[in-house]
Order: sequence, then structure tokens, then C-alpha cells
Amino acid sequence: MDARRYLGNFLKSADIKAPTPLTIAGCHAEKLQDDECLVMNFIGMPKGLVMNATNIEMCCSLFGEETDAWAGQFIVVYVDDKVPFQGKLVKGLRLREYVIPQTAPAPSPAQQVADSVGGRVVDTTHQGGPVPPPAPPPIDTTGW
Repeated sequence: MDARRYLGNFLKSADIKAPTPLTIAGCHAEKLQDDECLVMNFIGMPKGLVMNATNIEMCCSLFGEETDAWAGQFIVVYVDDKVPFQGKLVKGLRLREYVIPQTAPAPSPAQQVADSVGGRVVDTTHQGGPVPPPAPPPIDTTGW
């Protein structure tokens, strides 16, 4: 059997050019050499990721210990330049939480007016004057 046909089956650090958000398709056990390894597959990605202990712990902390629950979850795959391997620091793939990008809230009507009149925020409830700053939060004195 030609061992080279297996070279391209799994993700390598060279495959990931920038942090890449992916959807987990699922995980399965696969025998590699003499070890059984966990392999994570992604939707739209032909190669799977052979999971190491660090990446397994990351997924367990994010999604729980049951791998069936990981399917459909979002994750970011990125290259870490300082992964210890056989006494050396090498490039390796890591996983991190996917954070949904926050969109800026729509401007308030008062801000829209301010934008149209040169930057001064105007609120009609204050007779056209500047809007006062919000009140500070109350001080908790129960622990004093």
C-alpha cells in the first residue's frame, strides 16, 4: 500500500492561512499508525483535524464532553507558531471559541439629529438643550 496517499487527508498548519471560522460536522475515531485518534470534520472542508489533547480540552470546555453535541457548533481554527512538539516549538493548529461579530447599534433619534445639526445631541424632552450624562449607578453600601 502506498503510504503517500494518506498525506492529504488531514489539516496541516500550511492549509490554514488566517484564522478560519468553521462549522463542526462531527467527530469520529480513526486508527492512525498504532493509535486511535479523534478526528473532527467540518462542513465544507474536505480534510479533518486530528485532535490533540489541547484542542479536545478546548472543545470540552466550550461544548461539553459529549462529541455528538459538537456537531453544528462554530469554532475558529488558527495557526499557533509555538506549539511544543518533540522538544521543539513548531506551527500547529489550535481551536478557539467563535465569537459572533457584534454590529454597531443603530443611532438613537437624538444622535441622528445631532449628526444633522453639527454634532450637538439634542433631545426635545430637554427643550433643545444638550442631553445630560446618565446618572452613575447606585453605590452598594451593604458590604460596608
